[in-house]
Amino acid sequence: MNRYLIRVPLRSISEWRPPFQIQFDPTGKKTIYSTQSANTFLKIFAPLNVGFIGIHTYLSFTEYLYPLVPGRFGLLITYVSLNALGALMAFSVEYVSRKFAKTISLKQNGRQLLLTFHSAFTSFYHTETINIADIQKIEEFSREHFKITTSEGVKFLISHSRNEIQDEESKILFKKVLAGITINTIGTPMPNRIRRY
Repeated sequence: MNRYLIRVPLRSISEWRPPFQIQFDPTGKKTIYSTQSANTFLKIFAPLNVGFIGIHTYLSFTEYLYPLVPGRFGLLITYVSLNALGALMAFSVEYVSRKFAKTISLKQNGRQLLLTFHSAFTSFYHTETINIADIQKIEEFSREHFKITTSEGVKFLISHSRNEIQDEESKILFKKVLAGITINTIGTPMPNRIRRY
């Protein structure tokens, strides 16, 4: 397991009360993970990819109507192949981006996370609410990139190195919730009390 994420057996610790006051926004959320810069990259890449597809669609159409060399379809095949490559790249980027969490927010009840996912080609961001206690498995599939699975079958990806929320309190909360530990947000801050099953 990567040194950044510490896996804690789910049934040994169920709840943790932070010794600091958690500052929630007016909607009752505390953002503990964000990759806004990756979203900027996607929004730059997407128009370039669409332009690539559009140009080769136009070239394919003109070559079909007015072939450069009558009876020869080498250029047409090339343009169609490049167009198909561009479309495949676009599909792959959109599919993978929708698996990566854009933001992860702790809800005020301390027991749920609100996930918002990336989208390369649309401005509609899919959201999902999961229970912290349902987090079952964390797998590192490449350096500092993790796949997280819940007992409800929800799977999502995070990139730890791209997390732009770097204050110590958020980093502590992030580690705790990924270990399946709910956060006690009720009452005033006090030393930790660990509740065991």
